[in-house]
Amino acid sequence: MSLLSYLKGKYDDVAERLDESSKDVREDISEVVSRGLSTVREDLDGLTAKLKGLAFEHTDEIFAILRRIRPIVVHKDVAIITRFDDVQEVLALGDVFQTLYEPKLQAVSGRGAVGGPNTAEYMRDASLMRLTFRREDIEARIAAPTLERAAAIVDAAEGTFDLVADLAGVLPLQVIGEYIGLPDPQPGQLACWAESIFRYVFGDINDDPAVSEPSLAAAAEFAAHVDATIAARKLDRRDDSDVLGRLLRLQELGQPGADDLSIRSTLMIYVYGTATLMARSAALALDELFRHPEALAKAQRAARAGELDTVRAYVWEALRLNPINPGLFRRATEDYRLSQGNRRVTLIPKGTLVFASLASAMVDSFELDDATSIRVDRPDYHYMHFGHGLHECFGRFVGQAMLPRLLIPVLARADLRRAEGDAGELEISDGFYPRHLRVEFGPSCAS
Repeated sequence: MSLLSYLKGKYDDVAERLDESSKDVREDISEVVSRGLSTVREDLDGLTAKLKGLAFEHTDEIFAILRRIRPIVVHKDVAIITRFDDVQEVLALGDVFQTLYEPKLQAVSGRGAVGGPNTAEYMRDASLMRLTFRREDIEARIAAPTLERAAAIVDAAEGTFDLVADLAGVLPLQVIGEYIGLPDPQPGQLACWAESIFRYVFGDINDDPAVSEPSLAAAAEFAAHVDATIAARKLDRRDDSDVLGRLLRLQELGQPGADDLSIRSTLMIYVYGTATLMARSAALALDELFRHPEALAKAQRAARAGELDTVRAYVWEALRLNPINPGLFRRATEDYRLSQGNRRVTLIPKGTLVFASLASAMVDSFELDDATSIRVDRPDYHYMHFGHGLHECFGRFVGQAMLPRLLIPVLARADLRRAEGDAGELEISDGFYPRHLRVEFGPSCAS
């Protein structure tokens, strides 16, 4: 006789001897178990909701775990990439992992090539942008006026001001608008258009009508303003020193890609793709430095001594820990085995939505020493504040020049601190756009 047959016989013997009272007990137990399971299900539903909330509140810890045990996560049609090397691989392969925003650029301004794959049209449009928005102009046309005007704003503040509303959310658009030749129709209008369009182009991966409809309405108003500016400048060609003047000169020479529609698209991208990020970057950098008093003190000493490169290094480190953009979305255009040659090699199927986590990559201890500390001796390639690869943000060099100069006059002040209460906490709307960060300070300090 097998053990199983023996045990079954014993069970049958016991079952035959059960009386009515035993049956009642079994039914009572069954009822208790059913109620218990129902309670457990309710508890599990509540626990699931709590876990989702914790996931958003503790993304740094979650990504730290993923980097060690599952660096590349593929679930259904979504992939999350957490390691430095793998994020850079995704972003470097612009034809394999394409951006999502080319059709949105098309919808906003009528042209979308600079958001697409590496075609001849993309190269032509990107080259025209670099030809007319010249890096050699940045020092005189972007950096110098930014520092001068930022100092004037801080000097006039009398010991307290709102970093976002009074400085970082205003000055970058003024300086960039003047350089590209695009005036603000009324104070703050360019900023409103830029923020609305930026949200739609770069943030609305779900094509939410609540986002797209007002954004496209703002884009239509913005496009009409740019078209009117182009038409007016064609009638008055006395100054070709700004970006618009250079584009119109190329148009006169018959340069392909310098038609009115392309010029409109180029000017709009300069505004919503570059200036929009400056306010966020300055606010996040100072907010993070406030959390590191020792680093803040060193950055302040550098600001007072006029050590621009050192101030920039502290700003870049602060943004590494408090990134401008937590990550970038791409779409796989073919089956691709990511991280070949490593044990973590993973197939990314065609059509997968890929999230390349910049926030995770820039604190990857497999790549960076002492990754969660502020150190100013790191190589430039450890920073991906403006992305990486084919679609690295065109505003990278503007940001390198503008951001430290926005903050130097603030950092140079004695007794720099957050304002008391909620006013001294960084207020962000829609999870991305800074609104307020009030600071207080004493007089200017000599070096």
